[in-house]
Amino acid sequence: MAEETARITVRLPLEYLQKLEQIQKKNNEKNLSEVIRRALDDYIQKQLPPENITMVTLALPKSLALKLEAMISEGMDAVSIEEAIRNAIRDYLEKKLKEIATVKSQ
Repeated sequence: MAEETARITVRLPLEYLQKLEQIQKKNNEKNLSEVIRRALDDYIQKQLPPENITMVTLALPKSLALKLEAMISEGMDAVSIEEAIRNAIRDYLEKKLKEIATVKSQ
């Protein structure tokens, strides 16, 4: 069953259009509508996450992202950069919480 859609008209600065076209070419999208739909989907997910989730945007140096991708492809215990970062933050917080608990118990 096809998803119901609606048509809208949007005016964008030419600079935005050029950047969207770059993204379209980079990702081999069939048209700009696909790029815009994907961008809107990402925006909606970030603005309206489930109640038990807090969304965080993180900018990584490209060299670090490439190292993470290499580690993942070599069998690191993660399937994506996002998962690797979540795991690293979770492990770090667990370690710090144990340290705090140890200091408080002394």
